[in-house]
Amino acid sequence: MALDNSAKINLALKKIQGKAQTSNQKDVFNESLGSNVSIGATTIFGKSIPTPASSSHYTIIGSTVEMVRFEVSPIAGTKDDAGLFQGFELKLPSNYESNSSNPKAGSGNFVNGKVLNSTNGGLQLVPPSFNNGYTVKAYHTSSGAGVTTEITPLDARDWVLDYFNGIIFQQDPPSNTAENPVFVDGFLYIEDFVDDLLTSGGGGGGSASAQGPTGALQFHTGSSGISGSANLTFLTASNTLFITGTLIVSGAIEANTFDIISTTITEINQSGSTAFGDTNNDTHHFTGSLSVFSSSTDLFAVDVENKTTKIKTGLTLNRTLITTNYSVLKSDYYIGVNTASPSAIITASLPNANTLNNGQTFVFKDEGGAANTYNIVVSASAGQTIDNQNKVILESPHAALTIYTDGASKFFIT
Repeated sequence: MALDNSAKINLALKKIQGKAQTSNQKDVFNESLGSNVSIGATTIFGKSIPTPASSSHYTIIGSTVEMVRFEVSPIAGTKDDAGLFQGFELKLPSNYESNSSNPKAGSGNFVNGKVLNSTNGGLQLVPPSFNNGYTVKAYHTSSGAGVTTEITPLDARDWVLDYFNGIIFQQDPPSNTAENPVFVDGFLYIEDFVDDLLTSGGGGGGSASAQGPTGALQFHTGSSGISGSANLTFLTASNTLFITGTLIVSGAIEANTFDIISTTITEINQSGSTAFGDTNNDTHHFTGSLSVFSSSTDLFAVDVENKTTKIKTGLTLNRTLITTNYSVLKSDYYIGVNTASPSAIITASLPNANTLNNGQTFVFKDEGGAANTYNIVVSASAGQTIDNQNKVILESPHAALTIYTDGASKFFIT
């Protein structure tokens, strides 16, 4: 099921207010858990946000945030059908530079009357996702100049503030325009953003400007700051990480596909099962001898140097039982013939010898014991022979025939 409209609205509203959505029954102001939206380094706070304290205007807490009474103005083009403004924008006070002890006052965005939304995140209010103490308070002056009346969070106008760009939206504007917001008390972030720290080296001693070629990953070099190298690069176009040199991993490596182009590995210790390949036409090449152990017992061994194979287990070879004429397959080994059930001669036709491996063997056996009545004919392809004959006939009860091929045009009886 999809989210209902109530959940969608709550999710969106609470997200921009810096709150998590935990229940449709809770209003924004009743949610206790914080949330946020991911943004770029130029607008991410570069310093930890301190615990808020009861403060008067222009008080700076921990050199990071400043309590400011922002001026509020309506935004053109935001009137509702009744001609009442719904959108308002916050800006720094007209006398900010003369009253603030912010060392940045008078430079950059920290100037008199600067509209917050015009800075694209350069001026931000600290949202209550850091602490509920950062919740703003809005005021109107309908009772007269110099008399402020708080617009409570649950005011009938149903209003919200976007802490990132300083925009107030009131859903149901009051009919008395004098009750529109005029001031907002909130905490302005005044420290550096992450991007400022990276480009100035403020993140930790020395220059922190990006080093190396395009795509080079940056790494800490101690007191000299950060660096980059062509030996460690990431190409965003292909989502590919390139490493030139030795990679040492103390933990696990997990990959959907693992391609080894060249390796000098001499030992792989693996617990559990291991699978190679995923299709029947895959080919796996091993150079050198091969041994298969059960605990310390060598059960199967291929000695490449001496070209021998040792097997210390039972051996199962493919057996096919036939009761009618049959074309022998490359995968066959034993071909058992039930001569007790047919009422005619049974012919087993061999594959073309040149499609088989040199030395490949087939064993034919009269399992029904009636070959004297219903002969078994083993026939080679046209132009090919079995001990210089095109076919061999088994005509005695329980007769057997073992043949092998040269992989070219001949079969031989053992």
